[in-house]
Amino acid sequence: MIKLPSFINYAKLRGSYASVGNDTGPYNLYNSYSLGGYWNGVPTLTNPGDLLNSNLKPAMSQTWEAGAEINLFKNRLNIDFSYYNTITKDQIISLQTALTSGYSSRLINSGKTSNTGIELVINATPLQLSNGLKWNVGLNFSRSRTKVVYLAEGMNELILTSEGLEDAKIVARKGERMGQIFGTAYKRVEDGPLKGQPILNESGQYVSEKNHYLGNVNPDWTAGASSSLSFKGFDLSILFDFRQGGYFISRTLNKFVGAGQTIESLEGRSAREPGKEYIDLYYSEGAIMVDGEYKQNLQIFDGTYSKGIAGNDARRFIKTKYDHITEAQLTDASFVKLRELRLGYSLPAKWVRKVCLQNVNIAFVGRDLFLWTKNKHVDPESGGMNNLNLGIDAFSVPASKSLGVQLNVNF
Repeated sequence: MIKLPSFINYAKLRGSYASVGNDTGPYNLYNSYSLGGYWNGVPTLTNPGDLLNSNLKPAMSQTWEAGAEINLFKNRLNIDFSYYNTITKDQIISLQTALTSGYSSRLINSGKTSNTGIELVINATPLQLSNGLKWNVGLNFSRSRTKVVYLAEGMNELILTSEGLEDAKIVARKGERMGQIFGTAYKRVEDGPLKGQPILNESGQYVSEKNHYLGNVNPDWTAGASSSLSFKGFDLSILFDFRQGGYFISRTLNKFVGAGQTIESLEGRSAREPGKEYIDLYYSEGAIMVDGEYKQNLQIFDGTYSKGIAGNDARRFIKTKYDHITEAQLTDASFVKLRELRLGYSLPAKWVRKVCLQNVNIAFVGRDLFLWTKNKHVDPESGGMNNLNLGIDAFSVPASKSLGVQLNVNF
């Protein structure tokens, strides 16, 4: 036994190792025919487009974890820290094949990823008085990184979300972090006095380039913070959630701007004389080629965008900035949310014991009450963060506020 200083009430070091298998879904081992339509009155059978694999093995994850716990100052401060490293191999991948084979893809065991991270939990009681007043606070923090070690022979990229939406794709690339975003970006002047300016074509519309790295869907870190007060049966608690970093592509922004439903669509129009917003052309900022050299397209900077070299009508002026340009739709996924606010009251013990109960608590609860985020139009938690279209927001429904009454009864 090790004798600890008086201010340390408890200390522990821990370590663990686990190996866990992750199986495939049902009906993924053997191909079978499906009943199709009728040909000349005769029923037909169709072959599925995916070539299944009867030799599939479960994907295996091996996890090492080390951590420490310590309780200080008569257990009024508790700290728990963990570090983990997970290696996952033989992942089940749908690999594209030549259509001449009769199949569009085939299932294989391949791929290897490495996931490392830290988790920190701190709980403290800054205030505890003899009259029953007690104040607790809590903080949790996590940071995780997943790296693609290997995919398959001859394969350097696995598309997680296809380019069908806004020319963006979310990929896993060998040797890089999982969840990278690639898409179209403004083509820019490479040198000269207008270096870095976006390029416009002769029609005054922005020119884009494909396959640019734009960011990653995963956060830099996530955290939560809580605080609670209790006094003579009353309890008040509050919970915040934090997400820092990560991006998603907002198709919602693109389509709403094009429909004139966001504040961005007022650019230029709001500075012109009412009733005359749609008479003259609008000229976009950027560089346009004239007689073999780039010149500034916009010639006046009073907010009206009313003088320049090549212009467009009001709608095209706005749409050319966003349509099929992934860079313009790149949205910061950082946020702070007031996840829960709760005010409760526990009935006196002498009352509830008369009816053979241990505790009765009634509370007013509000969830998802406030959101603080850099983007104006989409809830980052619902925009592009689902598994269907990871990293791409396509008219996602934001979380709704809820208010309610909660009754907890312990027998």
